[in-house]
Amino acid sequence: VVVRAMNNRQYTVSVEPNMTFYDILKNVCHKTNLEPAEHVLHFRKRPQDSSLMFRFSGIPNKALLEMEKAKQARILSQVTILLHCENGERPSGTFEPTASLLEVLQQLSPEFARADANPVMIYTRCELFWEQLAGTTLENLGLTSGRAVVRLLQRKPEQLKMQANVSSPLPKVMRGEQPAPSAKKEAQPAETGPKVPEYSPPACAESLPQAQQVPLPAIEKPAAVPLPLASAAGRAEPINPEITSAAPTQDVSLSVPKMSNERPGKIVYIGDRQAILYHRELYEKEPPYNDEDDSFFELTVAEVIQLQKQLQERVRELESMPLVASTWRELQRQNAMLGLISRYPHSIIRVLFPDRYILQGVFQVHETVADVENFVRGFLVDTATPFTLYTTPPKEIVPSTATLLETGCVPRAMLHFGPSASPDNGCSYLQSKLMDQLSDAHGAAEVAAQAMRRVSKRDGTEPASVPANTVTTATTGQQQPHSEDNQTAGPSQPKRNTNSAKTQSQLQPTKQEAMLLKFLKK
Repeated sequence: VVVRAMNNRQYTVSVEPNMTFYDILKNVCHKTNLEPAEHVLHFRKRPQDSSLMFRFSGIPNKALLEMEKAKQARILSQVTILLHCENGERPSGTFEPTASLLEVLQQLSPEFARADANPVMIYTRCELFWEQLAGTTLENLGLTSGRAVVRLLQRKPEQLKMQANVSSPLPKVMRGEQPAPSAKKEAQPAETGPKVPEYSPPACAESLPQAQQVPLPAIEKPAAVPLPLASAAGRAEPINPEITSAAPTQDVSLSVPKMSNERPGKIVYIGDRQAILYHRELYEKEPPYNDEDDSFFELTVAEVIQLQKQLQERVRELESMPLVASTWRELQRQNAMLGLISRYPHSIIRVLFPDRYILQGVFQVHETVADVENFVRGFLVDTATPFTLYTTPPKEIVPSTATLLETGCVPRAMLHFGPSASPDNGCSYLQSKLMDQLSDAHGAAEVAAQAMRRVSKRDGTEPASVPANTVTTATTGQQQPHSEDNQTAGPSQPKRNTNSAKTQSQLQPTKQEAMLLKFLKK
């Protein structure tokens, strides 16, 4: 980039992607004998943050930057660094901007402050190895105030350049062509028959369930040589020495058995409300699946026409929609809430802690967020720890006085644990005895499914999303034409009195519906 200084002289500075604007300003101020803290860089009359890296600024190559005097001198203050380790620990400390990363590592994690541990500290996309820690300060990273999170890994420099889920291409296997036996060789005994070279299958054939033989036709004569594929253990079976010259080529369909995703989950209850605790990353990965090719997602002409018709109908509905009053919107909202209550009496609440542990519990939909906070407080090391529960993205703190139904936490929700201070032990907010009673993600899903399943069994029918009187009115309207047609003549309807009695009983609200209406009025 080119920087125009205060004396209208231009200086060319070589910039790397991880270099901050403070480094650029410091380089130019060193040439002009000025203080970097009293100046700021502008690009197109817009001031640039001194802690911003050049790769995230969006400024093109060979751009012109202008250096101007800052309205207020930049004051260096202490920086709070939170070191995110691989084991989940997050030690924190306060340092001066002139402190090096090696000093930060020696104070927060002294067991990794050695060369044989291969420590790698990552801030945004800037990777710093052991040799660079001593010469890199927080000020070089643009950290002159505030807080920052720095990741700590134990990797060799060459390991960070390897991409995940990318393997080397399989080696090409040269298949030898087996010529057809001549007439002279057919006259020889069977013991001196031609030898078939062994076939080495590629590595991708290891996933086949069992060994199968694929006949390969010869070139000169229609002869097939059966060659085995690899078995499930990766070993090839012996080849049949007999060669049939008149055997036709057969199509072999290789079918891979479907892997079952169902497995028993680990469930350990640790308290009331079917409370369980599990880690977000400690569960078995899902089995691999075959990705569809790009042609699967290509739309045909008929599908495009159908989508266009649906969009046109949606536009016509929006244009012809009448104006709705606020009272009608409130009535619709209450009807939606009533439908949720009748369909989901319980709500599954999961609380995610900073160390990736998840606490799950079952609550009633009319309970408040304060009940969830009291539930979480019972599993903390210090029950007096101040915290808030919030949802993200975007981050919105859930009020304690609101119900789960009003906050949209029905039928399930993921709330984040927002502490006001770091834990005293520096490890976790949860009690240490709970670490021996961990469940897994599959068990948590089973508990949530059982809670919903018990509701359906208790009601005896599938939960409906509309009130019962609405269904009864529609049913009564369908029976009226039959009664009008039978007024003059015709046979009597069987069980007519029984059906009318049922209809009259259904018009009256049940005890559960009366409780729901009473709750909505509150």
